[in-house]
Amino acid sequence: MRTFEEIRRKFRAIGVRAADDPDLAGVINLNGPESLLVLSGDNPYWHKKGANGWFDVTVEAANGDILLLHNAIETKHSTHSHNRKAETHIYPNVVVIGQRKNLKEVKFIGFKLVGLKHFFHYEHIEFQDLWRAPPELMKALLALRKSNAEWLSAEFGGTERKDELFHPGALYITHRVPRAFKFRLHTRCYEIGFGGHSRGLGWGNIEIQVDPVAQISFDEPVNLDQALDAVWEWQNFFVQIAMEPMPVEAISTRADKGEQSPAHVYLPVSEEPSKNSELRGLHPAYIPYNRWNERQKLATAMRGWLEKQDERRQFRAVLGRVIRDMHRRSDIENVLRLCAAIESLPELDQGSDVSKKHIKDMAAGALSIAVRDNIPVSGERIQNALSVLRRSSLPARLRHLSEKLQHLLSLDDCKLIANAAHGLRNTAAHGRAHVSFQNPLVAPVVTALAAMCAVYDLSTSGMQPISGEGRINSLRTWEQSVGELRWVNSQEPHTAET
Repeated sequence: MRTFEEIRRKFRAIGVRAADDPDLAGVINLNGPESLLVLSGDNPYWHKKGANGWFDVTVEAANGDILLLHNAIETKHSTHSHNRKAETHIYPNVVVIGQRKNLKEVKFIGFKLVGLKHFFHYEHIEFQDLWRAPPELMKALLALRKSNAEWLSAEFGGTERKDELFHPGALYITHRVPRAFKFRLHTRCYEIGFGGHSRGLGWGNIEIQVDPVAQISFDEPVNLDQALDAVWEWQNFFVQIAMEPMPVEAISTRADKGEQSPAHVYLPVSEEPSKNSELRGLHPAYIPYNRWNERQKLATAMRGWLEKQDERRQFRAVLGRVIRDMHRRSDIENVLRLCAAIESLPELDQGSDVSKKHIKDMAAGALSIAVRDNIPVSGERIQNALSVLRRSSLPARLRHLSEKLQHLLSLDDCKLIANAAHGLRNTAAHGRAHVSFQNPLVAPVVTALAAMCAVYDLSTSGMQPISGEGRINSLRTWEQSVGELRWVNSQEPHTAET
């Protein structure tokens, strides 16, 4: 599975030719948001656009790779005056690189995330100190070396290692790690396997790295968009626990199980992993069920969370976006987004004492006054506006959310965050969002409200937010943000309105 960085290095200014028009040739450069395909020919490149203006284009590289530029857009079209060649500039939203003709069909999709290793904190490499080891153990190691040397000599030629240094001080055992787990949900199978690489393997240097790989298989082939949507859905599970963006590092697809070489996916607008590919606040101690003997507990909790995907799709999409955004900037718009996400959860709507008949009677009364005063408004519009009274208000939903979490979060802390979030929501909703640039409340309120939503979603889907003596990152983030908000409130009164 090629990482995005490996694909970037390989596809810098590579010559290509359009698959459906051999007379069109050009250069493709995959370089993040600056990725670009330039095609030149006697005639401009013609493509059939979809309703949103996007289209697909397939090109072939000189090395035999086939590149599908999915959901591409044309950014520039020109004709050179000196040779009358038409030139088309195309920006791809998704690039699939493989050997098969139909790269849009997917039956298996695998991916890696930055920080995913913390969720599978297994002892892949075991250390054993040989200080004062029993003589019989040393004899067994010497016999093992001799046996391996004889096998290598018979298979590949060469001499036995009779005169080489033999004074073992430590023993490292690299375990063959099987699949962590696999479970089925509806028409999909989810599994976690492991890949990796080694370098050195002897003499003066050795490096071994094992990486968890997530894979989704579909009962029937799906299109590329559906497969990628499944990746984003599952990614949000890890993001909620980590309270970190956890960018995708690599994606690969297969059209069938017997396909020898997978296709590799490149996302030009993907989040860029940091240089050291680590996350700032994530540590294995804050991840529940991340040891080998707890893997089935993690699979059960994960399956329970995914079962609620359809009913919480909007809520999770917004929450995931806010978690990614709040690490880059302080934005009061994220308070609006989180409040809208909370209002999208039907279980938090306790309704009101206002009945449909009450709404109908009030609408009729309002319409009669509108007719009397020649106000141009319809009875249907009045009734639609008044129907909001039958739904729970945001403060009521926040109170209900707090009550559901009182076994995990302090009600006083929840009330503090709810009041601050409601005040900021009103500030932004009434056109005063510009004050957020000076408002010190925004950052801690956004972070705490996002953590509160994550704890709710996880705890009501089967995940235990407390694992042994450790607390998951969502709870730690909540506690830190509440503490920060209390500190801000203790300082000089801030000038921004809330």
